[in-house]
Amino acid sequence: MQRHSRNGRHGAALWALALGILLAACGSTLEEEPTAEVAAKSSLEAGWKAPCPPPLGTAVDGPSVAFDGRNHLVVWRDTRSGGIFGARVKPDGTVLEPGGFLIHESDKGKSGTPKVAFNGTHYVVVWDGIEEIAGIRVARDGTVLPPKFFITGGDEFNGPLGLACAPGLCMVAYRGFGSAGTDITLKRIASDGTVLEPALLVSGREVDFVTDPAVAWDGKQFLVVWTDGRNGSETPDIFGDRVLPDGTVLDPGGFPIAVEPGEQRHPDVVWSGRRFVVVWDDTRNGTHDIFGARVNPKGRVEEPDGIPISVGPGEQTFPQVAHHEGKSLVVWGDTRSGASRIWGARVKEDGSVVESSGVRLSRGDFAEEFLPSVAVGSGRYLIPYAGGSTADPETPHDILAVRMKTDGTVLDSPEILLTADLGGDLLVSNGIDASVHRYDGTTGAFEEIFVAPHSGGLDNPQALVFGPDGNLYIASFGSRNVLRYDGRTGAFLDVFVPPGSGGLGAPGELAFGPDDNLYVSDSFFGTNSVLRYDGKTGAFLGVFASGGGLSVPQRLAFGSGFLFVQSVLSRDVLRYDGKTGAPRPAPGQSGAIFIPGVDAIALTIGRDGRLYVTTRADEVRRYNARTGAFLGVFVPAGSGGLSDGNDMEFGPDGNLYIPDFLPSSVLRYDGRTGAFLGPFVPPGSGGLSFPVTLTFMPTFDPRSCRATGHDLGEP
Repeated sequence: MQRHSRNGRHGAALWALALGILLAACGSTLEEEPTAEVAAKSSLEAGWKAPCPPPLGTAVDGPSVAFDGRNHLVVWRDTRSGGIFGARVKPDGTVLEPGGFLIHESDKGKSGTPKVAFNGTHYVVVWDGIEEIAGIRVARDGTVLPPKFFITGGDEFNGPLGLACAPGLCMVAYRGFGSAGTDITLKRIASDGTVLEPALLVSGREVDFVTDPAVAWDGKQFLVVWTDGRNGSETPDIFGDRVLPDGTVLDPGGFPIAVEPGEQRHPDVVWSGRRFVVVWDDTRNGTHDIFGARVNPKGRVEEPDGIPISVGPGEQTFPQVAHHEGKSLVVWGDTRSGASRIWGARVKEDGSVVESSGVRLSRGDFAEEFLPSVAVGSGRYLIPYAGGSTADPETPHDILAVRMKTDGTVLDSPEILLTADLGGDLLVSNGIDASVHRYDGTTGAFEEIFVAPHSGGLDNPQALVFGPDGNLYIASFGSRNVLRYDGRTGAFLDVFVPPGSGGLGAPGELAFGPDDNLYVSDSFFGTNSVLRYDGKTGAFLGVFASGGGLSVPQRLAFGSGFLFVQSVLSRDVLRYDGKTGAPRPAPGQSGAIFIPGVDAIALTIGRDGRLYVTTRADEVRRYNARTGAFLGVFVPAGSGGLSDGNDMEFGPDGNLYIPDFLPSSVLRYDGRTGAFLGPFVPPGSGGLSFPVTLTFMPTFDPRSCRATGHDLGEP
């Protein structure tokens, strides 16, 4: 994140006359690789815990999960693209697609909650959208297999959905609307994605209220269960119906599974190998508890009064169930301790409950944890669930998971994180209107204007850096101060360092040091030094580095226990002790001179711990950060059309990114070889003009509420 000026190439006076600024200087940030060459670590890495930002995950509603014999696939609705995302998880807990991959992008702006099942060869994912219920197949390796198949549409349906698969055939259930009420409706899906007609009505009559279907397969037939209001929509019951693969409905109108005082809602069902196990939440005792019942293949309910699975204090809701080797694991959301947490209990084949008081599954790292799902494979249950600031399923949150051994041992602390937040996206300053643009960190596609033009008085932004608190700090050269913005939304927060504080003239560069304090290069009109400010309050702490040949300090970079500073007028790179600010020249050099006469316009510490320097010749050189030894040209002059590189940063993927000022683009280079990989942000994308500096947004790990990323000293 080295923020770099154009004056090294063109001269400060020329830029002051031509562009109304003295310098397009940019700030640097800590970017270390944990190698023997790197000694300086931020206190964040050592465990300093930043204040938790408001959780802003990307998931909406709860997850669904299935196992394919090798891996699990977890799917969820996501705010990204308004679509359906998924991630595969190995039995050992490894997430194969961190952050998830796009399964379906909604062309209507919103997809509904998805369900997933495995049909023996492919995953089948279905969802209810604004005007349709649709689905798509996904291969075992995560490849999405178009085309999307259409199940039903118009205004004749409503979710949530139920889904189960036999080898080569899946059954999807939904609530359909008729002239007199609602029905539980089924559609069959062939292995190639063909939707088979006709639609099947299993509730058998149009009643005022049916919803929440769930489906299971026993090897010969499907059992469909649902919430049914035929005996009163305010006190619904649980009904079921058996359906053959050819569409024959065996129990027209359905049969009762749970008909008790109060409400019975939100059923789920699984085949145990000998019988079906049905679970639901139940208010017969005044609050929501978890009950269940066993149903044999002939449709006989073995516990008409139900099995009390969890009848503890608080509310127990939205159960899900999976079976393995004689025991069914039931999981649910539970508020017995106040906040919602995920609990579970195993039910034996004979209907007895192993953990009569339940066992807590989620770790409590989120304010609320809710809407679990469960599947089993390779001797491990995988329990994904939602975690966020509230239990509102429509408020964006994260999807996490824990595993449980079949003996009841709960694994994974911290939990497995499946979703991604905005971390990793690229921020680029826009010189034409003093704004900051956000681009997708994977594709380079323009996302939004992150910091609005001139927000908070921003004038000629020269440096972008994220602090240990996760907020964005900008060196505003024109207003001669350091401004702070919300690191998640880009909203202006405050003036962090006011004009003139500690003698500050005009800030050209920013970096948070190993002590979590803010370091500012005072480029013009001030002290001709590097100033230090309290990283939490912005209070002036003193002059940190000066002298030793320093003349107009600009770019800064911490690494290997040192502070590296670009000296504009002397055209040298200087080095100072990273703790004391004392000059630390290279062997044979005087003052603080580390690399003489290099004429740098950008510098950064690479993930390999080496010092990278962009020169006026439009090339990137690599140096040993301890000795100053020249290690070769990393990016040849003009590679990829580089003509006006102002800054550079190694991104989350390990590659090098350089904003090219006059073409108004961002170029990408291989982080190991320096080979040109292509333009990452095309010229003018999103209105980009005269980009001076860039940085990648850090990732907030919601499990520990720590911000991680290059700006914060972590690779």
